[in-house]
Amino acid sequence: TAYWIATNGDVVRYTANAVPAIETFDTPLSGPVVAGGVSPINGLFYFGNLGPAGVIYAFDPATGVSIQVGRMPLDRQGLNGDLAFTASGDMVVVHDTDITLIPFDSLPTPTATPQTAPFINNVNIGTNLFSDSNGIAFGSDGYLYTQAATLLRKNNPNTGAIIVSESIAGGVDLASCSPASTIKVLKNVVERNAPTDQFNVTLAAAGGQTQVRTTQGTATGVQLGTDGRRVLAGPIIGLANTPFNIAETAAGTTNLAHYAKRYECVDVYPGHNNEIVAFGAASSFTLNYPTGQDRAIECTFYNDTLDPAIEVVKTANPLAVVGAGQPITYTFVVTNTGNAPLTSVTLTDPLPGLSVTVPPAASWTGGVQGTLPPGGTVTYTGTYSTTAADVPAGQVPNTATATGTPPVGPNVTDTSSAVVIVTPPPVPSISIDKTANPTTVVGAGQPATYTFVVTNDGETPLTGVTVADPLPGLALTVPPAASWPSGTVGTMAVGDVVTFTGTYTTTPANAAAGQVLNTATASGAPPTGPRVTDTDNAVVTITPATPAITLDKSASPAAVVGAGQ
Repeated sequence: TAYWIATNGDVVRYTANAVPAIETFDTPLSGPVVAGGVSPINGLFYFGNLGPAGVIYAFDPATGVSIQVGRMPLDRQGLNGDLAFTASGDMVVVHDTDITLIPFDSLPTPTATPQTAPFINNVNIGTNLFSDSNGIAFGSDGYLYTQAATLLRKNNPNTGAIIVSESIAGGVDLASCSPASTIKVLKNVVERNAPTDQFNVTLAAAGGQTQVRTTQGTATGVQLGTDGRRVLAGPIIGLANTPFNIAETAAGTTNLAHYAKRYECVDVYPGHNNEIVAFGAASSFTLNYPTGQDRAIECTFYNDTLDPAIEVVKTANPLAVVGAGQPITYTFVVTNTGNAPLTSVTLTDPLPGLSVTVPPAASWTGGVQGTLPPGGTVTYTGTYSTTAADVPAGQVPNTATATGTPPVGPNVTDTSSAVVIVTPPPVPSISIDKTANPTTVVGAGQPATYTFVVTNDGETPLTGVTVADPLPGLALTVPPAASWPSGTVGTMAVGDVVTFTGTYTTTPANAAAGQVLNTATASGAPPTGPRVTDTDNAVVTITPATPAITLDKSASPAAVVGAGQ
């Protein structure tokens, strides 16, 4: 769609592939105008003469009606000129030797009643820059181009300074390749600590314009001025890679230290989907204007009242240990979960014997030891060894406390606990059962067989298992590997049983003593700690041998006949 003004002042609209393609609409004007352009934001066609009246009209394509929306201030009127639009809908007017920017928020939309007041908040970009001009447009490079008869000029859009001039064959108008990119700063007061708290917002282009606006009233949300428009610094036309210094400062009774500060810059140009180009938690920052065409960047400062908070999460590794002397590593993650910066951040844990290491500055978000910005974290570590007292208790319970100091108000704290289960160490044990066969013999020289049944009745495996019996003359036989359940001589798993044997012959000394009494000892080595032992005895009773003789006389035959038998 294209628009122009006929010599009689009517608006002419051409719409490709439409029937009819050309339409004509009456306007309040009775003659041609020198300036016209379509806003990329609301689609209205703005046009007018920049002469002594400086009247600007807006044509609404939906209704076909043109209504006066305002006029140039007296000091902005000129006999010739043109207008063009930025990507955020701001009108830039060249008039005689000056360039003026009228912010979109100051540009009324058509109403039933013509609006004849001068535009408000207009910004004079440059004065006495050049001779009379009748053409203005923005190039795809973001620069402003002006034209007067046979001269085409490339201008800095923020200062109006002429960068280069070129002679041309002649002409009376220019058309933009694309709308100029812009930047502006808004203020959103989420809450006020006091009704008299106010804020200044500043937008300064490097080597160019500086604009400052101040909030008023007690309303929250995006701040409005007395004219009902959004309080903003800008717009200023943005050239790619140009540094912009953006800041907010205190006004009225405001103490910025009592507010949580954050900002966000988004591209609000239609189709750019509110792309975030910058964000942070500060009251000032520098934005290098991003590359790309048709950008309309709005930077908004937000201020919430302080809601300080801190969180600590304590974990232990391992979660269970066996016995005393076992190492435990504790980790304490401290986070600033509020919206206020915290100083003097500390961590305490009353567990006796716990050694906590304070992280170096490089480990703190922001790089300052003891200080955490909103969302910042730091991780402490601590080491501990279980004690004998922990074993009967069955656990190591304890609680850590994180503390931080906000800019105003009392300290904030949080606690977190971790419990490590402590189980007693496994108890090794061995048992031996010694028996003799027979249990009674007569006198010396009698054989006795001993059996030694050894059992691992503890809670750990045993190695180096042996049986010892001090009885002189006892022949003790160690079982072969096949007789051991583990398959290894001297090694017993929990519950294993192995049998030793031994043989012995009683001696006269034993006979005199009346018995053979002796004790065997079984011994084994657990994985840790001293060897374990057990003893058992067996008694062989010896009865004495009693000397005796008997005589039994008999004759055969018992009867004879005669002598000589």
